[in-house]
Amino acid sequence: MKEKIVFKSAVSPTLLIPLFVRAQESKRSDAILYDEMAESLLESIDYDFSLLTENYESALCCVIRARYFDDCLVDFCSKHDNVVIVNVGCGLDTRYQRIGSKAKAVYYDLDLPDVIELRRKLIPESENNIFLSGSVLDSDWLKFLYEKHKNDNIVFVFEGVLMYFDKKDIIHVFNNITSHFVKGELYFEMFGNRIQASGIDALEGFNVSFKCYVSESDAIRNRNPSLHLIEQKAHTDIHPERWGLKGVLSALSPDMGLQEGSLFRFRIN
Repeated sequence: MKEKIVFKSAVSPTLLIPLFVRAQESKRSDAILYDEMAESLLESIDYDFSLLTENYESALCCVIRARYFDDCLVDFCSKHDNVVIVNVGCGLDTRYQRIGSKAKAVYYDLDLPDVIELRRKLIPESENNIFLSGSVLDSDWLKFLYEKHKNDNIVFVFEGVLMYFDKKDIIHVFNNITSHFVKGELYFEMFGNRIQASGIDALEGFNVSFKCYVSESDAIRNRNPSLHLIEQKAHTDIHPERWGLKGVLSALSPDMGLQEGSLFRFRIN
């Protein structure tokens, strides 16, 4: 029997977009990302996924960011012991199922109560994949993690979530993290100013919009001295063969890609 889903917040239903995109990508012969759990989840949810707006570039951003962060985490785990990975605003992400066998760590998935309630119905929780219920803007979840893992190597991943917050709220969240943890890494995705002008087709039909756009890393690091940029990569720099002409143009003019959207990695210290 398929699971009927009901969300209590306006943003929560958008979790269906990356789930659908990952499942569709996983079926391709040249897939950037293989996600068997996403394929299975799609079959178990009672929802008309044909209602989702299909936008090739938005979908490509979703799978590229997931694969990029997966690869970064596998690399981080290969170089560090006692790793803790915190997926903030997790939705129905399946990172533990994708890389848990390669990236040995304790995985935490954090989201709003209605989302975590849905996760528990659809995705098995385990000793190394723990679900946390709460708001990213609160500090209770950080206090909990600090008490359990203050001496561990921790990575916070914000995938497809920060753009729904105002910049002041994002700065608040990052300051909250660095006030608790003095080492670790922080990964996140942001769309740039060029996308702000054109809009996001994938959000059509949802009663939400993006509130923050960032093209330059200085917009973040100048507000928090504990964050140090490791890397900023444009979506179009990754798997350029799938971007067509835009991939070619981005290679010729790197700033163009950054103006559309970036994947950021910061070190905490």
